[in-house]
Amino acid sequence: MLEEFSFTYKEYDIEQFWYMKIWPLKIQACLTDGKNMMADKNELFSARLELEKEQFSKQILQFQQNFEKIKEFTNLEKSQEFSTDAFQLKEALQLATIKVDEFHKREVLFNLPETPYPDLEDININFKPFYELTTIAYDVKNYFQDWTNNQLMR
Repeated sequence: MLEEFSFTYKEYDIEQFWYMKIWPLKIQACLTDGKNMMADKNELFSARLELEKEQFSKQILQFQQNFEKIKEFTNLEKSQEFSTDAFQLKEALQLATIKVDEFHKREVLFNLPETPYPDLEDININFKPFYELTTIAYDVKNYFQDWTNNQLMR
């Protein structure tokens, strides 16, 4: 009587059944490994970001020192030196502003609070008149002879 209900399963079907039972455990293990790797990378990223921000803070101090040197400009004869320093500082401040934007993007990406850099903003604001002064002084020094001895309109 039980012979009519007897059925032989193929070996492949039995293997697939056991794989289906094991797969959720493997998937869970892979997810856990992935989360652990992500946490490790996040810590590495945070440490690298902090190191870069620390180095950047040192750069800001250097910018302040350079700005203090440019503030001492009083002699038109040294306009070449001061205007070169001012131009270099302007370029460095522009790159620093870009770097701050990059820091903020990275901080937002990992849900970290954006780090303010008020010293950099102050330098940018206070430096602009000195940059213009040294640039004008350089132009006066280099073009004064042309302005006074040549025709104004050619």
